[in-house]
Amino acid sequence: DPGADAIDTRLHTERVEPGSRAQRRHDVLFDALPDGAFVLYGDAPYLVVGDRLLRWTAGGYETPVPRPGGQHAVVLTPPSLVAVLHAGWLPLVPLLHPTARTLETG
Repeated sequence: DPGADAIDTRLHTERVEPGSRAQRRHDVLFDALPDGAFVLYGDAPYLVVGDRLLRWTAGGYETPVPRPGGQHAVVLTPPSLVAVLHAGWLPLVPLLHPTARTLETG
């Protein structure tokens, strides 16, 4: 069902652990993640952009670190949204905040 209610229900089940209401996280290889996915790396949230990870803060993105190869990532982005990013979705508004764009190329 492609309606908004069905999409919201699916994303909710991918985001929240039943019973505890804790944030659900997913295990995926760093190499398999598309740009735009969020991961936990060293207990901090990072955005995957190319071969780098950009640390997210309330003040914007910080200096990039290399994306680890061959390692498992703790993924915060729900699997359905990771699939949308893999499919090459082009949003109407920019996917990345301007602070991420300035850091993605170094």
